[in-house]
Amino acid sequence: MIDIKSKKVRMPVVAVAFFVLLFGLYKTFYWHYIQIEHVEHNEGMSLEAIKNPFLASQMFLEKVQLPAELVSDFTFLDTPLDSSHTYLFTNSRKALSERRLENLKKFAQSGGHLIVVATEIFDDANGASGAPILDELGLRLYENETYDYDAVSEFTFTDAEKNTVVDFHGKYYLVDSEGSSTFIGGSDNGNHVVQYEYGDGLVTVLSSAHFLKNRNVQKNDHAMFLWQLTHHTDKLWVVYDTNVRSLFSLFWQYGSSIIVSFFAFMILLIWYKQIKTAPVFAQFSNVRRQLMQHIVSSAEFKLRHNGHYGLLKSLREDVTVRIKKHVRDFENLPRNTKIEWLEHKTALNRQQIELALFEVDNDIIGFTEQVKLLQQIRNKV
Repeated sequence: MIDIKSKKVRMPVVAVAFFVLLFGLYKTFYWHYIQIEHVEHNEGMSLEAIKNPFLASQMFLEKVQLPAELVSDFTFLDTPLDSSHTYLFTNSRKALSERRLENLKKFAQSGGHLIVVATEIFDDANGASGAPILDELGLRLYENETYDYDAVSEFTFTDAEKNTVVDFHGKYYLVDSEGSSTFIGGSDNGNHVVQYEYGDGLVTVLSSAHFLKNRNVQKNDHAMFLWQLTHHTDKLWVVYDTNVRSLFSLFWQYGSSIIVSFFAFMILLIWYKQIKTAPVFAQFSNVRRQLMQHIVSSAEFKLRHNGHYGLLKSLREDVTVRIKKHVRDFENLPRNTKIEWLEHKTALNRQQIELALFEVDNDIIGFTEQVKLLQQIRNKV
C-alpha cells in the first residue's frame, strides 16, 4: 500500500524557499540599481562656538601645543600678571580702573606681550580716542570712507618660508601719530598692524579681530599669523567682554534725554495742530526746488559776498583736515615742506600745488583750475 502523504511537499519548506528567492531578487536589484549617497547636513555652529567667537582659534593653538584660554571676567587684572604669558584684548571699549590699568602697564613693561584690537575711533576735535593705552602710545584708529574689499596684507617673518597673507577688515586703519612704533604693516587700505616696544615688553595693536573669528580663521594664513604672533609665549589669554549693559542701566543713563525729547516733541505737535487765528494768506506752492538749484544758489550767494576766495577757503580747509590725518601739525610746517610732501603724494608739480593751496586767482578760468587741483589733492590723500 502506497503512502500518499509521503509524496506531498510540506508547506514550511515552500515558504522558506519563496522567501529565499525573494531575498535573492531584492539583493540583485539593490546592488545593480540602487546607489548609496552620503550627505552631510550642516546644523550650524554649536552653542559653545556661538558663545565664544574665538573658539576655533583657541582649538588651533591647543592643537599646536600652545595653551589658550578665553576669559571674560576682568577681575584677573586686580593681581600682577605673569610676563611669560600673552594677553589678547579683542576690544578696547572696556573701561578699566586705575589699578587694573596700572597692572596691565607693569605687565608689558616687565617683558609681557600685550595685543590690543583697536575699536575706538580717534576724535580729532578732542584729540583723544578714549582708550588710555592707545592714546598714550599715540596710536589712532580711523575709518575708511571707501576701501578695496580684495586688498590683503602680507607680512614677512624671519623664520617663515613665505609671506603670511591676512585679510583685515579694510573699513578701519591705524596711524602712528608720534612715529615711535617699531613695526608697521598693512595693505592698500591702510596700516593694520602696529607694534611698540613698551619697557622690556611689546604692545601689538590690530585694526580688527574679525580674521580670528570662527568663520574666518581658516582662511588665507590667519591661523599661521596668530601662531607667529604668540608662539613665543607660555600661554595665550583671549580677553573677550561678553557682558551687555541692561536695558534699565541704559535707560537710567539716557532717560533724561529721552524724556526731554518726548515732551519737546509733544509741545511741537500741539503747537502744529492748534487752531490758529490770523489773517488768511494765499497758500504757498508746495513745489520744491531741485537739489542742484539749491547748490547753485548757495554757490552764487557765497560768490557774490565772499568772492572766489570764500569758496576756495572751505575747500582748502577740508583738504588740510584730510592731510593732518597723515602728517602731524601739517598747518605749521614750512611752505616748502608742505609742497615737497604733496609733490610726492599727489604727483602734481610745484606750480600746480602753489596755485591750488596758496594763490588767489579772481579769473574764472584760473578759479576753475584751482578747484580741479584741490579735488585731485583731496582724492590722493
